[in-house]
Order: sequence, then C-alpha cells, then structure tokens
Amino acid sequence: MTKRLLICFSHLVIAVCLMSVQPAGAKEPFWIADYITSKRLADINQASRVVGGAIAKQDAWPWQVALIDSATLAQAQSDGDERVRHYAQAIAQFCGGTLLSPHWVLTAAHCIVKEHDDGVIEGIHPVEVRVLVGTNDLVQGELIAVTEVVRHENYGGSATTFDNDIALLKLEKPAYTGTGGPTVGPIKLASQLDEAEHGSGGATVTGWGTIETGENPVHLMEADLEIQKNATCNANILSELKPLVAYRLREISQMTNVPIDTLEEVFSILTAKARGPVTSNMLCAGLVSGRKSSCYGDSGGPLVVKGANGRFVQIGVVSWLQTPIVEDENDDRKVKCGYPQLFSYYARVANYTDWISQNMKR
Repeated sequence: MTKRLLICFSHLVIAVCLMSVQPAGAKEPFWIADYITSKRLADINQASRVVGGAIAKQDAWPWQVALIDSATLAQAQSDGDERVRHYAQAIAQFCGGTLLSPHWVLTAAHCIVKEHDDGVIEGIHPVEVRVLVGTNDLVQGELIAVTEVVRHENYGGSATTFDNDIALLKLEKPAYTGTGGPTVGPIKLASQLDEAEHGSGGATVTGWGTIETGENPVHLMEADLEIQKNATCNANILSELKPLVAYRLREISQMTNVPIDTLEEVFSILTAKARGPVTSNMLCAGLVSGRKSSCYGDSGGPLVVKGANGRFVQIGVVSWLQTPIVEDENDDRKVKCGYPQLFSYYARVANYTDWISQNMKR
C-alpha cells in the first residue's frame, strides 16, 4: 500500500495519522478503518510504552474519544476466540476525535471517507461508525451511535492534499450532561488569539495509534511535542526530494540528451517557486530528533496546548506525517513514523472555528 504519512497521526510517536492513499490496483474504495483494524486484529497483545510517549492517566484527557468501525466490532464480538471478543472495541478502533459538546465530535475528514482509484471520495454512512467515550481503555467506556457525518466541503482527499482535513460527527445521544465531568467532557477550541499566544511552544498529542514496537495499544498514549514553523517544515520536505530528483534527472538526461546542467537549472527554478505541501490551514509539530511523532491510528485526535489560565485548548487535529521519500534499506524500524526533521501535521483548528460552529447548529 502506498502511504503518504502520518496519527494517523502518530504513536506517540503517537501515531499521527495516517495519510494513506488508495492502494494500487484496489477494486474496493480505500477506507482507513479497513487498514487500521486489520493491523489491530493481527496483534491484540499490547505493549506498555510508545516512542517518546507514555500511558495517559485515566482522567487526563476527558474530551478524547475513539472512532470504532461498526462492521469490525460486530465481527470481533461474534468471533470464536474469547480473547478477540474481549478486545473487540480495541480491534475496531481506527481513528480518534474530541468532544466539543454533548452531541458533537471533531475528527479528521480522511477518517470518514472512502477513496476510489480514480480519486473520487465518498463519505461513509453514519451507521458505519460508532464513538467510544468516557475512557482511556478501549476495552471499557460507552459506545454511542452516530446520526450524521459532516466533512469539510473543500476536503479533496489524499490524492490531492490534506488541506481542510476536518469533519464532525453528531451523536445519537448526549455523551455527558451539564458541563461534563472528570472522565468525559468537552475541549475548548483554540481561537486565533489562543494560537497567537500559545501556538509556538510545546503541545501534547494523544491517541491509540501504533507504538514503537509495531503493536497497537489499548490504553491512551500521550506525547509532548514542539510546534514548528511551517516554512521550516516545507523546506525540510522539499529537501527530502533532492536525492530522488537527482536520480530522475540523470535518467531523463540520458533518455533525452538534454544536458544534466540544464535540467538541474530548471529544477532549481521550480524548487525556488515551490511552496511545499504544508498550507496555512495546517500546523507542524514534533521534535527535530524525530523521537516523538504521531502515527497510524491517531488520525482525527487532538493536539492541545495549555493556556494562561492552565486550561487546555485544542489547537490541531491529527492529519498526516511525512516519512523519507527515499527509503533507507538499513532502516529496520518496525514502524515508519518519527523521522528527524520531518515532523507530523495537523489541521489548524483556529481556521475552522466558524465552520465548526455553523455546522454544529444542524
């Protein structure tokens, strides 16, 4: 499968993303749930830590929810293996999300669409997903049905860009009453002012994404990251292209008899004008060392910062991550997430507060 990574998220190295694109030759549309849940079913044994992260305390992040694939859940619950039945919810988890109100969940658009070979995307039906609330342990919590799936109208799918990678889920019944409690409650979304004041330092990402060993945790994980400048992140990604481009330019020169210096000059002009894939609708976060990142299964989950009043606000939604464009044959890591200088990427919440508030009036 070709992947353009990242919580899916994002294991803390939170597996941020995951930005998976349609597998070559696939006849059925690709849905991230199919990919993540198959990985989870293959390994229901859990590990105790993630790359650069730690198990979150039970009541630390009451707004965190898990998206559960309804079909996988039903299959696991009826499996002949008692262990599979016990871990059914954990096996069926494929993305994260956050509670904004008793009835609304914020997540990533790529979590709730299926992508066809020709680039056409279709939204999933509400019955295909359920939301697990009130727990950091995927074996516990309360499952709530979804009645409406709303994705950003300008999300074009992973074949184009992960711009506008944001969506909402409406719950069949309230996840909590009043203002919530220590186990389940809402997160405040970051405004432009919040981002200006607190969006240039440390942040925390949470999720159930794949961990360093390649296993998928049952317990929620957390990792502290540093928000990076978009210009730096774009420059690093473009720099990753150079070895591959140099190889291709030599091939083109041989096939066309165009001098290599001419091709390199053309490429330098293109590079100077290139903006890179990280848009103003995205945030870039991670460590220069790559020790912390997001990975498979974290998509849709929150990137949060602590405000001046000590309360957390959500600044980003786990969207994608970048891995080396030219694979290192000596790279024997089990999980291809968390590389030096390449970071992970998030939908910039402050750019979507109006869109979110308007759609929550449905």
